[in-house]
Amino acid sequence: MAAILAKEGHYLATMEAFQSSISLKAVEKMFDYVDEMAAHVMTNMFKSGRNAPPLFRVLGVGSGDGRIDLRILDVVLSAIGCSKIHATIIEPDVELMARFRSRVSPFPKTLEGKATFEWHEMILEKFMESSPQVQHFDLIHFVASLYYMDAEQALRNCYARLASGGAIFCTLVPEESFFPKLARKLKGKINLGSTNKFYTEVDLESISKRNNWNYKELKKCSTDVDITSCFDHSSTAGGLLLDFLTHCQDFRGTVDKMLCKEVMNFLEEQSFTDDSGRKLIKPERIAVVIYK
Repeated sequence: MAAILAKEGHYLATMEAFQSSISLKAVEKMFDYVDEMAAHVMTNMFKSGRNAPPLFRVLGVGSGDGRIDLRILDVVLSAIGCSKIHATIIEPDVELMARFRSRVSPFPKTLEGKATFEWHEMILEKFMESSPQVQHFDLIHFVASLYYMDAEQALRNCYARLASGGAIFCTLVPEESFFPKLARKLKGKINLGSTNKFYTEVDLESISKRNNWNYKELKKCSTDVDITSCFDHSSTAGGLLLDFLTHCQDFRGTVDKMLCKEVMNFLEEQSFTDDSGRKLIKPERIAVVIYK
C-alpha cells in the first residue's frame, strides 16, 4: 500500500483518515491488546529460567510513528528487570520516522537511561543487505507491517538474526475477518501492486510448518471503525478512508461503477448501525509468535 499511495503524502492522508475513524477509547483498547500480547510473549520467553542478557536487543519492523513500539518497549523493560534495551527501528517513511524520533526527544521518563535507539530509514530487505554483520536480536516485532513484504522471506531473514530463546511477535488479520474478505473481492479487479496479500494466521502457520518453527497463536481483538463517511460521495475524508480500506489510490475515481457498487454493497453487508446512526465495521486482529 505504501508504494501505491505514497504520492504527495497520499498514503499518510489515508492512514490518518482511518485513524480518525476510530474512537480514542478504541485506540486505547488496541494499545492495551498489544501490551497484553507482548507481556505474554515476554513471560513465555523467560518461563524456563532463562536470564535476560545485560543488553536486550529489539528490532521493530515497520514501526510507523512509534506509538506502539514505545508501548512494547515499556512492556519489555518491565519483564527484563535491570537489563537495558537497544532498539533498532526500521521505517521507510520519512514523515513517520520523524514522528517516532520526536517521541524520544526528549526521552520518555520510562525509557530514560534504560534504552538506546538506532534508526534505519529503509525497508527490511535493504536493512538486511546493508547490515550483514548485525548482531542477533532477542525480540523482533511486526505490528501490522507484514503486508508490505514477502512474509516468508522476511521471517526467514529475521529468524536467522534471532537469538536463541528469542521471539518474533506479529499482529495480523484473521483469515475470515474484514480485510482478507475485501482483498479476495478485489483480487484481479484492481492493481494492488505488490501489497495485495493480507497475510493471516493461516499463512503464518503454513510458513512456520515449512520452516519447522515453534509457532503459537494468541488471542484476537476487534476494533470499531466508523465508515459512515464512505457512503457520502461528497466527503473527502470518506474518499481517503475508502482508499485505505481498498489499498487503491482514488478508488472512487479510478474503478468502474460496477466494482464500486460491489465494494459499497460489501461494506453495507459487513457494517452495523449504532444508536447514533453511524455505520461501523469491526476489523479483527490476531497476535502470533514464533519462538526460537
